[in-house]
Amino acid sequence: MNKSIYQIAVECREFSNKNVICFNQIVNSIRWFRVFGANKSFERLLLSLCEAISRKYPYISEKLKEHTLRYNENPVFHQGAIDELVNYVINLEKLSASSKKFFISHSSKDEVLVNAFIEKILMLGCGFKRSDIFCTLDHTVIRTGEDFRNEIIKNMKVCDYILCMISDNYRGSEVCQNELGAAWAMEGKRVLPFKFPNV
Repeated sequence: MNKSIYQIAVECREFSNKNVICFNQIVNSIRWFRVFGANKSFERLLLSLCEAISRKYPYISEKLKEHTLRYNENPVFHQGAIDELVNYVINLEKLSASSKKFFISHSSKDEVLVNAFIEKILMLGCGFKRSDIFCTLDHTVIRTGEDFRNEIIKNMKVCDYILCMISDNYRGSEVCQNELGAAWAMEGKRVLPFKFPNV
C-alpha cells in the first residue's frame, strides 16, 4: 500500500525528533553546534518524500533534495532547513486535505497579476486545485445566462477565504468595493487583503 505525502512527511519529522540531536556547546566563549544521529536511513526517508512531492510541490522537492544531499557540509544549517521544509509539507497537506475554498475578489484590469498569483502561488506553490478557487477570470465559473451577482454571493458564502487583490483599479471599481464590503460583513470568513505596490 502506497503511503500518502502526509504520512511520509510525518515519518520524516518523527525520525528527526527521535534520532537527530542538535548539540549546543560553548568552548572558549564560542558557541558550537553539532548534529548527531542523521544517517542513511534518514537520507532515504527524505529522498522518498522528495519523490512523493515532486509533482505536487516541485520547488519544495528540489530544495529538500538539495539540503538532504548537502547535509554533511553543514549539518546544523541543513537540519534546520530540512525540519522547516518537512513541517511546511505537513501543513500544506493538512490544508489541502481540509479542501479549503478561495474566493478571489479582484479588478478585471489586474488580470495578469491575479492569474499569476493563482497559478504560481495557490496552485503550484500551495497545491490547490482550480476547483478550489472561484475567480471570475476563469470563464467557466459562471455559465452563460446565470445571474452574475447571485453567483458572486453564492460563492462568497461557500468559501473559506476571501482574498481581496487591492490595486488602484480595485479601489476605482464599484463592484470590487461592494465585494469588499460583503466580505467583511460575512461571518466565518477569513478575509485576506493583498495590497499591490504603490497603493
